[in-house]
Amino acid sequence: MAKQNKTSVEAKSILKDLADRKYRPVYLLHGDENFFRDQICSYLLENALPKEQQAFNLFQVYGRDLTGGQVADMASRVPMNAPFILIVVREAQELKALRPLAQYCLRPNPQAVVVLNYSQKYKPGQGKSSDNAMLLAAIKGSGVVFESAPLRDYEVAPWVEEYVKEQGLTIAPRASQMLAYQLGTDLARVASEVKKLQIGMPPEEHDITETLVAETIGMSKEFNPFELTKAIGTGNLPEAIRIATNMAANPKGNEVPVILATLHSYFVKVFRYSVLQAKRIPEGDIASRLGVHPFFLREYAQAAARYPLAKCASVFSLLRSVDMQSKGFGASVPYGDMLRETIIRIMR
Repeated sequence: MAKQNKTSVEAKSILKDLADRKYRPVYLLHGDENFFRDQICSYLLENALPKEQQAFNLFQVYGRDLTGGQVADMASRVPMNAPFILIVVREAQELKALRPLAQYCLRPNPQAVVVLNYSQKYKPGQGKSSDNAMLLAAIKGSGVVFESAPLRDYEVAPWVEEYVKEQGLTIAPRASQMLAYQLGTDLARVASEVKKLQIGMPPEEHDITETLVAETIGMSKEFNPFELTKAIGTGNLPEAIRIATNMAANPKGNEVPVILATLHSYFVKVFRYSVLQAKRIPEGDIASRLGVHPFFLREYAQAAARYPLAKCASVFSLLRSVDMQSKGFGASVPYGDMLRETIIRIMR
């Protein structure tokens, strides 16, 4: 299995502690990926306090409506018939006057849980004496600081497999690749599509197949970038041309920059496979370093045998040239002809 993304691992660790009711007095959640931050906030709001205790002990507010001092005052209260009060500050980056809150976080109320949810990367400011820097240092000492960083493209498919597993389902490796390719790194959108897939499955079914994904997200199971690279990797030129011709006839989602980026990413992995294999790295570690499911290693092994390092280098040069041509440098060539010619030149 490919190595899990650091952000995802940290989010799971926090959620596990919350499930075990191991609460910290202050949480600073920040970063450009909304999914993990919102997942942690939602879990706290739904599970930290039972319904009958929420009326007087749960506060969900917005940074624009309060100052840091007011949040500190709220957190200093005594809970009413509950083990603690829960304060979730959304859009916390809009909070003003943070120094009183920083001072509170040095010695937080043990009967309060404060969650500061920043919808962007936290900026500590200049110097250790800035209010933002003081707040960050205080929370590091008494609570949890979690950065929800976006996943890289190659990390999405492994994340999909883990997320699907958490929902009590399984997914075919190529099906997870199709989801990642079609939906990108927007994890909330990916999670939403997985939910749609789950709703559309018969109760007795638990496996998300390539066919189901293709039908749900509107992607051809037969004519897609993964089948194209598979044909190229195995040296099946007629099949590669057939797939490319169909993709060119249906350019939505198969635009030139997207296909070139897919081919470049594929050959980078083929190149790296050869380098790692030459160093006698174990197969499991190779899969992790490439960021691919072990299921696909055989395909990369076949491709590496067919496209040695020198050939990969020439493919990179060719793709750069085609990219420039597609942007108007040089003679204009119809998309279908350009794609077919590129594939022929790669495989010959």
